[in-house]
Amino acid sequence: MPLIEICALPPDAAVDVAAVLRRLNEAVAAAVPCRPDAVWTTWRSLDGGYAVGSDAVRQQPSDTHGPIVHVYLNRPPDAVERACAVIEDVLARQLGLAPGNVFVTVQPVFASPQ
Repeated sequence: MPLIEICALPPDAAVDVAAVLRRLNEAVAAAVPCRPDAVWTTWRSLDGGYAVGSDAVRQQPSDTHGPIVHVYLNRPPDAVERACAVIEDVLARQLGLAPGNVFVTVQPVFASPQ
């Protein structure tokens, strides 16, 4: 079960965050693959601001201060790579970000035998 945590500045008012999360879950499920209901995603808005060096902002720019995404999953390396690529692509398209402006970390998790 992939768990995705997104920390990001507030997006443009026209962005429907719930719709973005649904699209992201569907895309990750197809990439991994797994059932869509096995993908969980949370969104935390960074309302207090976000600084990169001395550049502090409060609203999401398109080319800097990318969303920080933590992904927890237990999959082979090729599936992890596909999941990360899909996360970057969906968030960039849905949030109107420049390509490469999504920061993704991956944490492997232990899956007990069933």
